[in-house]
Amino acid sequence: MKQSRLLIALVALCVAACAAMPMRAQAAEIQLPTTYFVLTVDMEVIPGQIEAFRKAIEENSAASIKEPGCLQFHVVSSATDPNRIFLYEIYVNEAAYQFHRTTEHFKKFDAIRSKLIVKSEAKPFKPIVLHEKK
Repeated sequence: MKQSRLLIALVALCVAACAAMPMRAQAAEIQLPTTYFVLTVDMEVIPGQIEAFRKAIEENSAASIKEPGCLQFHVVSSATDPNRIFLYEIYVNEAAYQFHRTTEHFKKFDAIRSKLIVKSEAKPFKPIVLHEKK
């Protein structure tokens, strides 16, 4: 009889512990760091310079994503105008972005960017919600 009660208590304890675990994991997953720094850059490449631009931005973005504070670095072009480029970058915080600006790959890109771009507009953002598949 004692063993039955002990077994029932042990099973109840395991069930309660397992039921509580997903709640803790779920709560951790929905918390969004408030320090993330998001930068968007809208650029127009000089006609005839798109290949030179692509080479330069591919080199810069490949090196940038290796920085410890860079979480995402996306480069896309307009579906209707290949000279219209949009960058979407996410850093762990603004200090990580400022560090990015001191790197050799950024300085190299920044030096040739003015020869390839007609105009450029950068805007900082703070995330509200970020969804991504894993």
